[in-house]
Amino acid sequence: MFGYQVEAAPDAKRGSAYLLESQSITRATINPLPPRLPEGAHARWMNFVQVDNVGATAQKAVELGGKVLVQPHPDRQDTIIAILADPSGAAFGVMEWHDTATTGDAK
Repeated sequence: MFGYQVEAAPDAKRGSAYLLESQSITRATINPLPPRLPEGAHARWMNFVQVDNVGATAQKAVELGGKVLVQPHPDRQDTIIAILADPSGAAFGVMEWHDTATTGDAK
């Protein structure tokens, strides 16, 4: 898909999850929908933005009228993520990732 190498995610607790990689860097993941979603919920892509501090970003989002949908927590490959919503309800992810050894444009 999109020229990415597809690999099974290493954590079995998520079920059928996959990593999409290019240049030996994970660029995206494909995960099953969480069981808490209502029946008939549709799959979708979630955009993530890299930030310096996920906790501080989540707090600032709330101060500016947004919401924290999924609290900051550790995720794959030593990242910390959270899912936020802006004041109009648009959801997006934030990711804290400080590995400077893996830079480069996605291809």
